[in-house]
Amino acid sequence: MGVPGLTTFIEAHSELLVPLKLQNRSVVINGNGLVHWLFYYHKQNFTFGVNYKDFEELCAKFLQTLQVCKIRAYILFDGALEDGKFQKFMKHNEKRIQAYSSVVRGSKCQLLSGFAYAVFTNVARKFRVPFCCCDFEADREVALLANALDCSVVGDDGDFFIFDIKAGYIPWNTFKWKHILKTVSTEVTAKQYIHVRCKVFYQQRFCEKFAIGKPLLPLMACLLGNDLISDQHTAHFYRHPTVTQSSQPRLRGQENAACRPKKANQKKLLDWLSSYQSSDAALRDVMKIFESGEENIGKKIQFAVQTYLLDDAESKFKNYLTDIEAFNKLPKLSILGSLPEWFVHLFRMGDLQPKFINVIFQRRYWTHLFVEDKRKPSCNRSSLHIRQAIFGMLLKNREVGTETGDDADASKSEIFGSVSDRQSNIDYVNAKKKFVIEYDRLDAGCKLTRTDIVPVEELESYGPLPNLWHIPELSCENRRALLTQVLGFNLTSIASIPSEYQLPVAVIVYWMQNADPKVSTHQLMAILLCIVRGHTCDNFRKDDDTKVLTRAKIFEVPSCASIDGSFQKGLTGGDGQNSESQTDFRNLNTSERHLSLVQACAQWQSCMQYATYLNTILQDPFPKPDITKLYHGTEISTTYYELIDFELPKQIDWICRYLQMIPKSKNAAEMFDHMYEVVTVCCKEVEPQLPDLGRFSEILQEGYVESAANVFKRKGYSIPTYDHIDETDERVICFNCGELDHKSPACSRPKISAACVGNGVTIQNSVPQLKNSTGTVTSTRSP
Repeated sequence: MGVPGLTTFIEAHSELLVPLKLQNRSVVINGNGLVHWLFYYHKQNFTFGVNYKDFEELCAKFLQTLQVCKIRAYILFDGALEDGKFQKFMKHNEKRIQAYSSVVRGSKCQLLSGFAYAVFTNVARKFRVPFCCCDFEADREVALLANALDCSVVGDDGDFFIFDIKAGYIPWNTFKWKHILKTVSTEVTAKQYIHVRCKVFYQQRFCEKFAIGKPLLPLMACLLGNDLISDQHTAHFYRHPTVTQSSQPRLRGQENAACRPKKANQKKLLDWLSSYQSSDAALRDVMKIFESGEENIGKKIQFAVQTYLLDDAESKFKNYLTDIEAFNKLPKLSILGSLPEWFVHLFRMGDLQPKFINVIFQRRYWTHLFVEDKRKPSCNRSSLHIRQAIFGMLLKNREVGTETGDDADASKSEIFGSVSDRQSNIDYVNAKKKFVIEYDRLDAGCKLTRTDIVPVEELESYGPLPNLWHIPELSCENRRALLTQVLGFNLTSIASIPSEYQLPVAVIVYWMQNADPKVSTHQLMAILLCIVRGHTCDNFRKDDDTKVLTRAKIFEVPSCASIDGSFQKGLTGGDGQNSESQTDFRNLNTSERHLSLVQACAQWQSCMQYATYLNTILQDPFPKPDITKLYHGTEISTTYYELIDFELPKQIDWICRYLQMIPKSKNAAEMFDHMYEVVTVCCKEVEPQLPDLGRFSEILQEGYVESAANVFKRKGYSIPTYDHIDETDERVICFNCGELDHKSPACSRPKISAACVGNGVTIQNSVPQLKNSTGTVTSTRSP
C-alpha cells in the first residue's frame, strides 16, 4: 500500500530515526521495494531499454555486501492484486505511461523494466538468498515474518511505519550499503566487524513524541490516505468541526517542514488522535463523522484498519524460507490450493507474473509498460497472440468444457472482492465469459483502455491446447512443437543455432512478422549483433571501469570520434562532440529514426517477455533465456545509429570490423551468419525484404584487412594524434610495432605514411599486400 507523505514527515523529524550499525543479523526485505530501489539507484538511460548486464552486476554487488557484513536476508515479493486497489493501480499505471513517454523526449524518470525482477531473482539464486512470492501484497507477510524471526524490516513503503514491528523498520534511503565500514568490538580479542550504516524507526519513539498510543496508528494511516482510502474520502474528515477545533494553535516561529500548508492535515490528525486513549473510541467517532458522507466509506476504513493489525498471527513463510529441507516445499496455501503444485511453485519462485493469478480467478490482466512512442499503438499488440495462448492454457480446467476460475475455492471471493469492486467481478466470473479483460494503451495517448481478449483454445497445426494439469504429461518434443507453433515458425529451421539461443531467434522471427510498424534491416542487425556479443563475451564492458561501454571504446571506427558524435551526426546531420559520458538523448527527440528504434526495442522486449512466460508455463522445453546476454540498450542503439548512415557495402564492412573486435571472432561470425540466415528464410514474405549480406565467417577467414589506424588502436599501441600532419609528411609508422619513425631492422613489416593513418586510409597498393597464415594474398577494402 503506502501512506502518502508519511515518509517525508518522518524524515523531517530526524530524531525519530536511530543510527544503527547493521551486521551479523537477519533482516526481512520487501522484494518489490528492493528491486525498484536498486533499479532507480542504477541511474541509467531507459530510452532504448535497459543494460541488463549492468543491473545484474549491481544486484550481485548488493547481495555480496550483505554477505560480507553477515546480514542474512529473507525476501518476500508481492503477489496478485486485490480488487480494493484496482482503481488506484489503474491511475498509477496511467501516470507511469506519461512518465515512459516523457523519457523518449529526454526526461529523467524513475522507471522499472519488465525483466528487472527476473534479473534480480536469478542473482538471488546464485547467492542462495531465500525469497518467495506471496499470495497478494507482501507488506503484512513481511511484518509477520520479521516478528517471527525477531529482526528488522528493510523497505521503502510508508506502511511499515504503521505495522508493529518489534525490531524496527529501516528505510532504504538510510541504508548506506556502498559505504561499508569496520568497527572494533569491546572484547579482549578486539575483533573487527564490517557493517552497513543505516537508521531504524521504532514506533515507541514516535508515539512518545506525539503522545498517541500504538493502537491508534492504523487509524492514522487510513485517515492520511492509502491504497484503500483515497484523498477525496479523507477531505471530508479534515473539514469536520471536531477535527479543526482539536488542532492546537502554533506559536510564531514554530513552523517547520512538518506543518507547512501541505502538511497541515498531518498536524490536525495528530492533535485529534492525541485526545483518545483507545482506538475503539476514535474509530466510533470517525464512523459518526462519515455517516453523512459516501456510503460504505466507514466499512472501508474498518477494513483498512484491520489490514495493519498483526495480533498473534503466524507467518506461513517462516519455515519455507528458513528451513533448508523445506525450501522446496510449498507453504499452506489459500486460494492457490486449486492449482497444480508445480504451477504454484513457479509462482512462488518468481518465474511467473503474479498477474496470471488475476487472469485465472478474475479474467483480468494488465500488460507491462515499456518506453515507447505514444503516437503509435501499444508495443504489446505485437505479442498479443502469445498472450492469447497463455490465457487459453491458464483458463482450462481438468475437465473438458470447464474453466479454472469457475470452481476454485470460495475463499477467493472474500479476498479478491473484499471492497467496492467485489460484486462486479464475482458476477463476471460466474457468467462464464469466454474472454479476458485486458488493460493496455491502445491508440495514441496515455490512457489505459479495456479490451476483451479471446483466449486461444486450439491451434490449427497442433490441436487443442493442454491445461495446466496435462502439461507435465507432455513430452519435451511435444511442448517444443507447441511453443514453436504459437510463435509461427518451423522447429527444424533453428537446428543450427546453439540451444540457449533458439528461443530468442524464434522470438526475433515472430517479432519481424508481427511488428507494427515493421522492423527495419538496421534494427534487426543491431539486435543480432548484440546477441552475438552477449554470447561470445562475459559482459558488455571493457576492463572493469564503471561506465557503460560507449561504441568509441569498443569499436575504433575512424569516421566516428565517440558515441555522442555518431548519434548526433546521424540524427541532426551535424558533427558530434567528443564525450565519454552517455549520450544526451534530449537532442534526439525530434528524429523519426529515433522514435522508430524506441518502438522497435519496446516491441522486441514485449515479445521476448511473453515468449519467456510461455516457455516457463510449458516447463522450459527450450533453455531459459538469459536477458543479460540478449539485450543491452546502449549497445543496440549505438550500433543502429552507426549502420543507418551507411550504404549496404559499408554496412558489410562495418559489421566485419564489429565481429573482428569481438573475442572468438570466428565463432561470432558463424553465429551471426546462422541467425541472419534463419531470419531471412523465415521472413521471406515480410516487408521490407532482407538483403543478402554474404557469409561473414568466410570473409573473416580470408583475412579481412582493416584500416591501419583501426589495427594500431585495436592492438593497444600508443599512437599520437596526426590531425596536424599534412599529406606531404614523409614520416612513416611501423606496421609491426606502431611507432612513429621506427627504423629498426627487426621490423620487416610494411610501413605507411602518418598522413594516411591520420585520415583513416586503408593500406592500399602503395605498400606490400599482407598475407594470411596460409600465405595467400588478402584482399583489402576501403571503409
